[in-house]
This record gives sequence, C-alpha cells and structure tokens, in this order.
Amino acid sequence: MSAKLTKPEAHYQGRPQGTEHCAVCTMFRAPYGCTSVQGDVSPRGWCRKYDPTQAGVMARDAGALREQLTAAAKATDRRPTEGQKEAGNYKKGEVHFADGLDIKIENPKGSVRSGVGPNGRRWRCVLPSFYGYVVGSTGSDGDAVDVYIGPDLASGKVFVVDQVDAKTGAWDEHKAMLCYATQAAALADYKRAFSDGKGGQRIGAVTELSQEAFKDWVKTGPTKKPLGELRQRFAWGGAVFGPIIKTPVDALRELRYQNDGVDSPESWGRGK
Repeated sequence: MSAKLTKPEAHYQGRPQGTEHCAVCTMFRAPYGCTSVQGDVSPRGWCRKYDPTQAGVMARDAGALREQLTAAAKATDRRPTEGQKEAGNYKKGEVHFADGLDIKIENPKGSVRSGVGPNGRRWRCVLPSFYGYVVGSTGSDGDAVDVYIGPDLASGKVFVVDQVDAKTGAWDEHKAMLCYATQAAALADYKRAFSDGKGGQRIGAVTELSQEAFKDWVKTGPTKKPLGELRQRFAWGGAVFGPIIKTPVDALRELRYQNDGVDSPESWGRGK
C-alpha cells in the first residue's frame, strides 16, 4: 500500500474545484478522512487525486449542463414571429446531455410563450422552466417530443406526462419533465405552464423513467401511444414478462416489438 501524500504534494485546497470536492470522491472517508492524503480533509475540499463517485460524476455533468442552459438561453430568439413559430425556423439554443440526449430549446426559463388557441383566443404564459424538444424524436402529433428541463440537473429522473384534452380527456401527446427530483415538483411546473389554469385537467398517466430508459423510448418508440399503457402491462422496476425479468428499457423494447407485429427484433429501431 502506497504512502499517503502530504497536502502540499496532493495540491490540497480547502474549497471545491468547480463541482468537484472531497465528499463526492472515492477516497473520502467521512467525516474528515482520506485514503490518499495525510491528515483531516474538509468534505468541501479538493486535491489533484480527486476521483469522482457516481454522485460526483452526476454533479460534474450537472455543472456542464447548467453552463449549456445559460448559453442556450442567450442563443434562443425570444421574440419569433407567428410565422417563424409555425415553421419552427427561428433561432434555438441547444443542450446536450452526457448520455447523448440532444434538446433544442424553444423557450428559456422565464420567457413568454404565446399563441392562438382552437377558440381563436390568444394565450400567453411565462415558462417556469426551460422548454423544447428532443432532436430526432417523433411524437403523436408528428412533431418532436416536447420536454421541460427543471432545476434538479443531477436528478437523472424523467416524468412522462400522457397529456389529455382538458375538456374531453382524450389522449393528446406526451410532455416529458426532465431534471426534477420528484413527481410533485415536475407536475407543479407542468401546471404552471398553462395560462388557463387547467393544467391539472390535462394530466393523464404519469410514468417515471430513468434518463437512460427515456432516451431509449423517445428514440425508438412507441411514442404515438400513451406511455401509461406500458405501465399497465409491465410492473415498473423489474417486470416479469414470461419467465424473464425485464428492466424498464427491456420492457419498452418488448412493447415496441409487439406493436410492430414482426417476427424479429431487428425492426425495433425503425421508428413508429
């Protein structure tokens, strides 16, 4: 076992280096110990031997995502014309999650989203979070799947709302709530995004996914049916399908296979 480094040798400092700090390092031993550096270290300290735990990786990714969101807010045109909004050809910022999920930002947090409803009346609301869509996806309306990006950038959770018509309750489309710690927080922002006060009436089934499972579903489908149907058919978190225990990602793929009605899983990536 190699000898511990002195604090000067490790370039130890008593403050974080960006999102990196001792508490999320694999060598930290609470409350003040370290397997690589001599003496007591602060949970908020840092040194060149830093090796992130999973929490550290998530914190690092969250820091990078926060920087991207700041840049995306500046890059997005906040006053597109009605024609540009209809065509979708106004300038949008971009956000790239560490796992390869790419989002176009249509409305930064705090910006105004407006339009004309089916009744001919104009509506206007201030967005409680970043709003955009998943690049390369196709939702039930033929457009990309819409997403909100909340404040908990390291949560790793996605809550998919099966949005329904506020009057009839008929299936409409998905709204995915990324970066929220809880379903309650996600739905609170979802409701705030409607100016008519009927956001709650538009909430159908809500399905919690990991970011990995969400990426798999949104890119390969099925995205043109309520995701709640899947939840009814598979017990989430390790569902039994025949003799095989399915993960959420496996379950999504299995459902897609059945919906395609084909004899082999090669069709899973065709888009549906």
